[in-house]
Amino acid sequence: MPLTEKEIAYIKEEEQLLETTLKFLCCQLPEVQEAKVNANLAARELTKQVVNEWNNEERQPLISDEAVAHTILDVRKNSDKALLELIEEPYFGRVSTIEDDGSEVSFLIGKKSNIDAGIVDWRNGPIASLYFNYKQGEEFFEVINQRERSGKIKLRRSYKIENGHLVQIETPEGIFRRNTEGWEKLDIDLEIAAYRSRGLNPKEKSLPNILSLITKDQFEMITTDPDRPVIIQGSAGSGKTTVALHRLAWLLHENNSQINAEKTRVIVMNRSLAIYVSATLPSMGIDDVQTNTFNSWALSIIRKSVRGKPFFKFLNIPSFVEEIKFSEEILKALSGWVKKQSLVLDEEIKKQFSSRTAHQEAWLKSKDKPLLPRLRDFSHEVKLSKLPEAEKQQKLSFIKKQISNLEDYLQDLYNLLSDTDHLKKYLPPDAKLTFNLDYLRRLTEKNRLRNSLDYFDMSLILRLIQLKNGGLPDGKGGTVSLDHIVIDEAQDFGPVEFAIMMDAVNDRRQVTIVGDVAQKILFARKFIGWNKVVENLGLDDDAIIRLEVSFRCTVPIMTLAHKVAGDPKKVEGRDG
Repeated sequence: MPLTEKEIAYIKEEEQLLETTLKFLCCQLPEVQEAKVNANLAARELTKQVVNEWNNEERQPLISDEAVAHTILDVRKNSDKALLELIEEPYFGRVSTIEDDGSEVSFLIGKKSNIDAGIVDWRNGPIASLYFNYKQGEEFFEVINQRERSGKIKLRRSYKIENGHLVQIETPEGIFRRNTEGWEKLDIDLEIAAYRSRGLNPKEKSLPNILSLITKDQFEMITTDPDRPVIIQGSAGSGKTTVALHRLAWLLHENNSQINAEKTRVIVMNRSLAIYVSATLPSMGIDDVQTNTFNSWALSIIRKSVRGKPFFKFLNIPSFVEEIKFSEEILKALSGWVKKQSLVLDEEIKKQFSSRTAHQEAWLKSKDKPLLPRLRDFSHEVKLSKLPEAEKQQKLSFIKKQISNLEDYLQDLYNLLSDTDHLKKYLPPDAKLTFNLDYLRRLTEKNRLRNSLDYFDMSLILRLIQLKNGGLPDGKGGTVSLDHIVIDEAQDFGPVEFAIMMDAVNDRRQVTIVGDVAQKILFARKFIGWNKVVENLGLDDDAIIRLEVSFRCTVPIMTLAHKVAGDPKKVEGRDG
C-alpha cells in the first residue's frame, strides 16, 4: 500500500528518533567500557597484593578492599552488558503526554532504563503504566513519584527494532513495516498477522519479547501487587511462560517487592524448556534465579537427605499403579503415615521416660513441631539435662536410633507402599482395589530386594522428607524457604508435586502458576484442577490471566487442535 506524505513524515521522525537514541547510547559506551577496564585492573592489582602479603594484619584490609573491588567490577560488567543490549534493541514503545498544566512529557519504554537516552524500564510501574494502561487520545490519571499526574496521552506508538534497525512501527493510523524496497503500510490482513507476530523470530534461541503485546489488564495483574498470586492460562505458543517471566522480572526489579533472586525458583517439566528459560532470564534482567526441572530439583534434595545414592529408573508398571502414586489420596496417605509414626514415637518416648515426668512434659509441649526437628531438639534437651551419665547415654542412644529409623526414607516408602491396610483407608473404594494394592505390594517388595525405585517414587520420597523435616532440607541444617516460585505447565504436575512446591514457599501468595487447560503430556498425573488451585490461593476465577492468541502456531493448526479437543472456538494468530 503506497504511503502518503504524512505517513512518510511519521516514519522519518521515528528513524530520526532511533538514530538520536543510538547516538546517546553509543556515546556512553567508551566511558562505560573504560570504567570496566579500570575496575578490572584495580581488582587484579588488589588480588595480586593479597597473594603476596604474608603479614595477616596487613592482609585483612587488603582482602576487604579486594572484595569491594570485585563487586565494583561486577557492577561495571553489568553496565557494559546492559548498554550493549540496549544498542541492539533500545526500546519497544513511546508515549508523549500533555499534562493538565500544559506541559508535555515524552519518554521511551524499553527492557532496561537509560536516563540519558530517555528510556524508562518497563518494570518501573507508575511511569510504564502510561504506555500499558492507556491508548492514544485517552485521559490519564496516575500517581507517579508520590505526585498526582493527570492529562491526555498525546502519542502512543509501538516498535520492533532488530540489531539497532527499525523494522516495524505501530500507530493508531496503521502498521508500517520495512521490506527490501523500503517502507510499506500493511493492509488489514497483514496488519493483524504483523500484530500477532510481533516479538516472534524463529531464529531466536530464547523466549520472544512480547512486552508490547501485553494488555492493560494483564499489565495490571503482573505489576500491581507483589503479594498477589498470579495464574496464567494459555494455549501452546500463546506466550504464557514469557508473561510469567515478565511477572518475575517485575517482582525482582528494585523496590517492587521483597523477594530475593537467590531464593526464587522456576520449576518446569522438561529439560529442554529449563535450558531455554535459563538462557532467556539474563536478557530479561533476571540474574541468580535457578531454573530446574522438578525431577532434577527433587533429586538434588533427596541425595542430600538419603543415605547412600538412591537408584531411580524408569520401570514398566501398570497404569493403575501410576494412578495410585499420582493421586490426591496418596498425598493424604503420606501425611497419615507420618502422623502414625508420630503417635508410635509418642508411645515409645512415654515408655522410655516413664520415670522422668519433666522430660515427658517437655516432649508433649513440642507436639506442634515437625517430627525430626522435634526429636533433634529433644535430644539436645536430654544432652543438657542433669540425668545420671549412664542413663543419659542410654536415652541419647535410644533417641539417635529413632532419628536414624525416621531418616531411612527409602525403607519408609517401601513400608508405606506395602501396607495395604493403610492405603485402603485413603484410596476410594473400587472393585479392583484389593487386587491393585496386592500387585503394588508385590512390586514394592521386588524393588526392595533390588534396592531400586521407579521415577514415580521420587516425589513420594521427597514429600516424606518434607513432612518429617517441616520443609525440604537445604543441606546446611535448615530447610528450603523460597521467596517466590514459578510453576510452568502446572497441569502436568500431580497433587504430590504440587503440594511439595507450594509448601516450599514461605508465603503461598508468592507463586506464579502457568498452565494450559487443553494440553497435557503426563496423563497419569492427576492435576488437582484449576478450580482447586484458585480456591487454595484465595482467588476469584476472574483473577486468572487468559492468553487467547498463539504466536507459535498458525490459525489453521490451532483451529484443528481446538476442534480435535472438542472446543471449536474462533482462533486468532498467524496465517499459514
